[in-house]
Amino acid sequence: MIKYLKENETITDSIMSEYKLLNQYNNLNNISPIMKPVDGIITQGINIKKKNPHYGIDIATSFKNNIKAAQEGIVILSDKITSLGHTVIIAHPNNYYSIYGHMHKRLCKTRDFIEMGEVIGLVGQANNEEGPHLHFEIWHNNLIIDPRNLIKDYKINDVSIKE
Repeated sequence: MIKYLKENETITDSIMSEYKLLNQYNNLNNISPIMKPVDGIITQGINIKKKNPHYGIDIATSFKNNIKAAQEGIVILSDKITSLGHTVIIAHPNNYYSIYGHMHKRLCKTRDFIEMGEVIGLVGQANNEEGPHLHFEIWHNNLIIDPRNLIKDYKINDVSIKE
């Protein structure tokens, strides 16, 4: 929304600075360019208001599809965790982090340096009946960044329920 307002000159840097939004807006450029980790359709979005929050997006795609790193960085976790199964977390420049969950198989190890587009794992599915998908999150420090705001295809291919 901020990008739209800036592009249409409805909001200025001065106004954004007054409301402490300018740094957040400019920080989005620090993770660009970013690539989509898998081709697919968004079936669930971010929802932090419910009892069991959902901090990322779910991307429905084919089982065992390659998962690619959205940006270069270093793997800070490659392990199986309770809530997301096989999971990879990559630290990127400027305090950005990407999280890839519900993997069938991880193809990278903790402390590996990863290039943008490098295959880091294969698509799996959760322990429920949702079907194969990638759970994908982007964080900047402790702020959730909606990947649909950075990856145009995900905004277009979004069939998640709006809440």
